[in-house]
Amino acid sequence: TYANEHFKNDKYLIIDTDEIFSESRFKDSKGINKELGEYFRSKYKELLNIGDNFDLIYKEILSYCKKYDKTIVIDSALFHCIKDVSLLKGKIIIIRTCIDNCYNRTIERYKKNNRDYSKDGLESYKEKKKSIYKWYKYTNDFIEKISKL
Repeated sequence: TYANEHFKNDKYLIIDTDEIFSESRFKDSKGINKELGEYFRSKYKELLNIGDNFDLIYKEILSYCKKYDKTIVIDSALFHCIKDVSLLKGKIIIIRTCIDNCYNRTIERYKKNNRDYSKDGLESYKEKKKSIYKWYKYTNDFIEKISKL
């Protein structure tokens, strides 16, 4: 949301890792996100897990997007998964929303994108998304690491 509101003009290439690596979001993606999603799906036999392979994915995105003469804006909730923070280039904007707000927005987005959802399907999705409460704390560690750069 922040990236689209603040960088939506011809100077920027806005990359949303959810639209690349989430199957449900990829099917409706457009532009560079669709392009990158197709690139990763064709390059790798099995789609990379962004949490486990953030460093590689980050480097590949930067390399792939060199052909564009634009500032690259990568919107991802998983920057905290980077193992080598020295790879990071440019400015980093970190927005920390309340974890409960984040969870609730995720559920509302699911309902909006899956209008014919079942009660069981929604409950299953809610349980799966509770994992954000586990990894949310890693953002603090990430902020500490990059503040030392």
